[in-house]
Amino acid sequence: MEILKTKKNRILLQSKGKLPVTQQYKSLLNGVLIQDTDKGNFDKWEEVGGRSSSETEKKDLVFANLVCKHLKSNAIALVKDCQLIERDVDKQVV
Repeated sequence: MEILKTKKNRILLQSKGKLPVTQQYKSLLNGVLIQDTDKGNFDKWEEVGGRSSSETEKKDLVFANLVCKHLKSNAIALVKDCQLIERDVDKQVV
């Protein structure tokens, strides 16, 4: 820091803390992919639709939500009774 402070025409900025990251940017061949960051796991589920979910379905949803966070983007996860069957689209059953 002392060496940087002695340089002419140098502007040093000091951060007061980390800013919350809300989006991720990835460069592609002819552009940029922008996606929202993962906001974490959901503890509460809002019932929408014709029927309400059973307790076992809700447990499966919580488990599937945890598992899907760690899967590849081209994978499909089937969850029943807190058991997982993962299928990678590029490969056979994993």
